[in-house]
Amino acid sequence: MGSWKCGSCLSSLLIPLALWSIIVNILLYFPNGQASYASSNKLTNYVWYFEGICFSGIMMLIVAAILLVLENDNNYKCCQSENCSKKY
Repeated sequence: MGSWKCGSCLSSLLIPLALWSIIVNILLYFPNGQASYASSNKLTNYVWYFEGICFSGIMMLIVAAILLVLENDNNYKCCQSENCSKKY
C-alpha cells in the first residue's frame, strides 16, 4: 500500500484539525461569549454529550499519534520494502 508513505503528512494535518475541533466544541458551551446558557441548561444534547470533543478531537489525536508511531517504526518500513526477505 502507498498510504504508509504519507503517514507523517496525514498526521501532521490531523493534529491541528483535531485541536481546532476541540477548541470549537468547547466554545459551544459559551454561545455569544456568555456562560449563562450552560448554567441555565439551555444547551443542546450534542454539546452535553461531548461528541465533538471526544470523537472528532481526542479520537483523531489518537489516530494521528498511531500514524506517527507507525511512520517512525523501522520494522513497519522494512516489511513494506522489497528487501524485507533479505533482511529476515
